[in-house]
Amino acid sequence: MKKTEDFYSYLSELEAKRLREEGKAITYAVFPTTGAVYGTTLESYPNVYNLLDTLSGSVEAYRALDFRQTITISLTAPMEDWRKWFTARYPNPSDDASKRLEEARLSIAWSLADRQTTWLINDDSSENIAKRLIAIAQGSRGEKGEGYARAILECIEKGVIWT
Repeated sequence: MKKTEDFYSYLSELEAKRLREEGKAITYAVFPTTGAVYGTTLESYPNVYNLLDTLSGSVEAYRALDFRQTITISLTAPMEDWRKWFTARYPNPSDDASKRLEEARLSIAWSLADRQTTWLINDDSSENIAKRLIAIAQGSRGEKGEGYARAILECIEKGVIWT
């Protein structure tokens, strides 16, 4: 498994298939904007608490694993903060931006429909957000992020990102 960052293991499709056949890969997915294949193995979860960002289409696979507990947290932000972040990353409409927006649209819609999702709002310092994340891991109910998520979804669906 080729490690390119501390948090991700990028695989070739052949390697992902081999690991699945050997029972070593827990999950693998193809990222829709890049086509990169990434996956996890048991070694990906060495601690009591493990945090993984993933695509909404992978959540059910994680929930089916034999973890003591799996908490699904959707991170959202006030719509204008999200739009500033997105347009800084993609200053102009492009094929990559369109693919990323479609993935975001699918993930947000999935999160809004999923009754088990807990929300975390990215609206503060990294330190305070981390504290709120730890509180969720320790049993806190989470936040009311649905309104922010709906506003972002509406912005995407209306195509008003760069206006």
